[in-house]
Amino acid sequence: MDHALTSREQLILTAIVEDYIHLAQPVASGRVKQVTQVSLSSATIRHIMANLENSGHLFRPHTSAGKVPTDVGYRTYVDDLMEIERVGRHDVYVIRKQLEKISGDVESLLQLLADLISRLTGSVGIAVWPVSPNARLISIGLVPAEGGRILMVLETDSADLRTVVIQIENEITGAQLAAVEEILRDRLCGLTLEEILATVGVRLGGTLADDYGLAGYILQHAGELLEESRTQQISSHGLHQVLQTPEFLSSENAAGLASLLEDVPRLRTLVINDEAMHAQVVTIGAEHGDEELHMLSVIRQGYYIGENFGTLAVLAPKRVNYRQVCALLEYLGTALSEHWERTL
Repeated sequence: MDHALTSREQLILTAIVEDYIHLAQPVASGRVKQVTQVSLSSATIRHIMANLENSGHLFRPHTSAGKVPTDVGYRTYVDDLMEIERVGRHDVYVIRKQLEKISGDVESLLQLLADLISRLTGSVGIAVWPVSPNARLISIGLVPAEGGRILMVLETDSADLRTVVIQIENEITGAQLAAVEEILRDRLCGLTLEEILATVGVRLGGTLADDYGLAGYILQHAGELLEESRTQQISSHGLHQVLQTPEFLSSENAAGLASLLEDVPRLRTLVINDEAMHAQVVTIGAEHGDEELHMLSVIRQGYYIGENFGTLAVLAPKRVNYRQVCALLEYLGTALSEHWERTL
């Protein structure tokens, strides 16, 4: 229901949403008067609250004298009324220290990010690794191994690192291996994975790389070596924290959330949102279009590795402290992108 709120209605709705977020108790008119300290009578506050109920922003649970926000009320608060908090010095310090620890495989990095989000927000933290069909190969390394084998290390600009063991056909000296490595770098680095898949045979045919069987190997195994994964890697952490909130003391709600986190394709579909490439995206309750998720809000924040887009997200009860969580995710997304820009 469309309803342009008056300044008084905005004030009262903001007070009720923020009080309910912190106390998880229906908010009565006396409590509104106490927290806002406005020079309005209790009768006037009750009248405004009744108007907000009629407009769909509030509802009264059971026979309680107090009211709580609806999905519409939360949406109006998030879009029009809340003021984003500044990230505290301690949280800035924690984020910076954790980003300094980033190293190793993708799975470990995602676990670190999901755990960090969960600890900072008290909710379920989600981290999704960037994947792009336009990723470019930026490095190829060849390392000799025992038994006439070679380790081939490939890195893309999305920080995707792959290592494979290749059995070569002929014995190769260190100088020859260095020459082959130079050929591979010269002919393949800087190209997108799609470009390499389409032209690798032509680019390497008749070269020293071809003489030692590497061109044929790359051509034969191009899909597994170079093709981007069809599904983005994802990690979550913090279910135990959300299950302690009043909304998820219900076994039905708890089971629905646990089921979501175990169903990775469903979780990925929920969290990944292309709109987050340009701005933070918040969906609330019924907006998910899934009855099992009616108690949840999902806040998504994009980050970049090169030109490749990944997602950080929070899954939380609708009572989540939007001001704090939105600020933290925005800061973390920016800090993470800047970290990769310095290290790539």
